[in-house]
Parts: sequence; C-alpha cells; structure tokens
Amino acid sequence: MPSRSCAPAAIAPGRRTSAALVLSALGDETRRALIAQLTARREARVTDLAAGFDTTRSAISQHLRVLREAGLVQETRQGRERLYRLAPAGFQDLATWMRQYEHFWDLALSRLGDVLDAEAQRESEVSGG
Repeated sequence: MPSRSCAPAAIAPGRRTSAALVLSALGDETRRALIAQLTARREARVTDLAAGFDTTRSAISQHLRVLREAGLVQETRQGRERLYRLAPAGFQDLATWMRQYEHFWDLALSRLGDVLDAEAQRESEVSGG
C-alpha cells in the first residue's frame, strides 16, 4: 500500500485554483472591508457599500467584480440596481485549502505548550515552589 503524504497537494505553476482566486481577492484591504460590510448586512447596493470608502463607486464596483469572480459574492439585479450579498459557498475552497495545514498548527501549538510547561516548571523551581 503506498504511503500517504502529509504534504499539501501541489498546484501546477501558472494554474489558478479557486483557493488562489479567493486568496488573491482577499489580499486587498478594500475587498476585505467590503466582505466585512456584507457580513453585517443581508445584501447591499453598490451605492451603500461605496459610502464607507474614500473612492469612487466605479472603483467599488471593480472590487465587487473581483470578489464575484472569486465566488465570494453574488450579484442580483433589481430594476436598475445591483444588489450584492456574500456567497458562503465561495469560502469553501479556501477552507478546504486551509485544512491541509491543520497538522502544522496542531504540532506547532503542541510544541508551544511543551515550551510553556517547561518554563513554568523552571520558574517554579527557581522560586522554591
């Protein structure tokens, strides 16, 4: 039986995965702020979202386009308005990608616990406790 590697799956150079699109989209502070706004609301118009920024409505629309293409927001038309809401399923690729690294964090936190326990033991011995 072949051994299973704990290493994350490799991504072919030049190939953009859904997780890569999400990470790229979330790499921008304005887009993260838009996600935060949409988290607090069911849905919002571009005009409402743009009100919280010192930038044009057109620039906010471009940021929303990037988020939509990454699968993080959905757009619906209501008359002449476009309404945006979060697309929770779009975050699934990122969550799946991050799960590949859980073993790293478990190991790192376990090692940190060992170091802190040893330090507490050393302090106890020095203080005569």
